[in-house]
Order: sequence, then C-alpha cells, then structure tokens
Amino acid sequence: MEVFLQSAIYCGIPAALDAMRVAKEVFAEIESEK
Repeated sequence: MEVFLQSAIYCGIPAALDAMRVAKEVFAEIESEK
C-alpha cells in the first residue's frame, strides 16, 4: 500500500488510482489460481 501512496505523490492521483485498480486485478488473479 505504501507504494501506491508514494506513487500518488510523485505521479498524481489519477495514475495512482489506475495502478491500484490494476494491482487489485493482478492480486485477484493470483488468488484465483491457488
């Protein structure tokens, strides 16, 4: 989560929100493979 907070500061809120959305999809895919 810290990475996303830092990216919000350096890249801007819209980019950080996109990154969080993609990360959620990736983590959900990883969980579904278990």
